[in-house]
Amino acid sequence: MKENCVSVIIITYAQEKFIRHAINGVLSQKYFGEIELLICDDCSPDFTDKIVENIILNESIPKNVRIVYHKNQSNLGIVPNFVSALKKAKGQFIAICEGDDYWTDPLKLEKQVDYLTNNADCNLVYHRVMLYDEDSKLFTKEHLNKEDFTLKRNLDTLTRDGNFIHTPSVVFRNNINFDSPLFNGVVGDYILWYLNGEKGLYGYLPDYMAVYRIWNGGVWSKRRRATTHFTFAKMLTRMSKSSNDPVISNNLRQQSIDTLLRIGFSEMSFKEKINYTYFILKYDRRPLRTLLRKIKKLRL
Repeated sequence: MKENCVSVIIITYAQEKFIRHAINGVLSQKYFGEIELLICDDCSPDFTDKIVENIILNESIPKNVRIVYHKNQSNLGIVPNFVSALKKAKGQFIAICEGDDYWTDPLKLEKQVDYLTNNADCNLVYHRVMLYDEDSKLFTKEHLNKEDFTLKRNLDTLTRDGNFIHTPSVVFRNNINFDSPLFNGVVGDYILWYLNGEKGLYGYLPDYMAVYRIWNGGVWSKRRRATTHFTFAKMLTRMSKSSNDPVISNNLRQQSIDTLLRIGFSEMSFKEKINYTYFILKYDRRPLRTLLRKIKKLRL
């Protein structure tokens, strides 16, 4: 593991419109140490690979940046590709910028590495981001973090309140077990934040230093709400069963139930309605009468 080296991971699939922006945000960093840029293309069917190869061969790369480009021979899926990239990281720290997002502050890495260096109790540091809607072409401020001052959060907060971290905003210590069976699913970032929380606190910087893009090709951006909520709830339940801390386990279980209760029946397929009812009755310990009352309020 290389001291003061940051491994920046860009996972990409069919993002030829955006990948150059993501890479340029990394190449523009004014960081005092080495940057290992790992670009992992999950067998994109478009010209993503040609754009990446052209940047590597024909454009000026800063002396402190080493680019490692890997293209899967077959499509692995987002989480396997993500975990594979994480395992390749050799830096003391890891940062993430998916191929459809990008960084806007050239001092981002320096600020975040300095923070982790000066705050040994934190395993991860994140910041605010701007949201960009590809359809409306409008920027808006994120709503997950509104504090204008630095602070620290813990695993209890993450598991109780849900995900408050946008993927392109993180830098964390390279000390996580990437072979964790929790990664056997379709959600990778929240699990990664969870594993970081078992190691230390989450540091927060109020700076806006990246853009999270919302578009139809994004993993979560514009998926049907019922599908998104079901996927997330199942992951939370699996995490709850794996935790040895009763408080954390209960937080995750309750978050899973609360996630499902936000879905209306009108949004679900017949199969989803069956799964929904089974899930609620199996995992929610409140009286059946209370559950039936809640379900009745949903639009049938």
